[in-house]
Amino acid sequence: MRGGIEKFQVYPNNPQLDILASALITKLAGGTLTATTPRSGSLTGTSITIPPDPFPTRPDSFTSATAIPTFDPTQSMEAMWEDNQIIIARGNNKLNKLHKIGKQAVSDSAIFGPYRTLFNRPVSITLPFTHTRRANTIKPYVYNHVTNGWDEVIPPASGGGTIVIGGNSATFTVDGLGEFVLAR
Repeated sequence: MRGGIEKFQVYPNNPQLDILASALITKLAGGTLTATTPRSGSLTGTSITIPPDPFPTRPDSFTSATAIPTFDPTQSMEAMWEDNQIIIARGNNKLNKLHKIGKQAVSDSAIFGPYRTLFNRPVSITLPFTHTRRANTIKPYVYNHVTNGWDEVIPPASGGGTIVIGGNSATFTVDGLGEFVLAR
């Protein structure tokens, strides 16, 4: 079942995830989840930030007379569709597959879930990386379970798309959750 999510205990080829952090993030408040436990190891500081719902009463409060059509993806009605137990887990170590596309991992991979959850607003992911002299060449990649390979992260249609390098971490935006890694 492609697109199975943790809510139904359906994981993509990894039923025993090593969950490093977990929290209920609400649609109304949004929030940040960070892996901070000692066992997070090289993934300490990995985080996800989900924005709060920008229009908490929309579209539920609409009537046929007050409905507002939305054609601009940067002005969506909500960021998250429902409250969710968000997780950060240790990745599946498929980093050797990056060599097939001529890339080298500079971070460990991390799984953010529920797997394949989609958002209407950009969600920020931060991953720590090992020191590299060419930090400006770092890009985020997402694991594609259909092709069994890594794809460069495409900027969300709802905005964002910049990669911010700060110290030994990189922050980028996505509109769907999965397994991510930084590579150059």
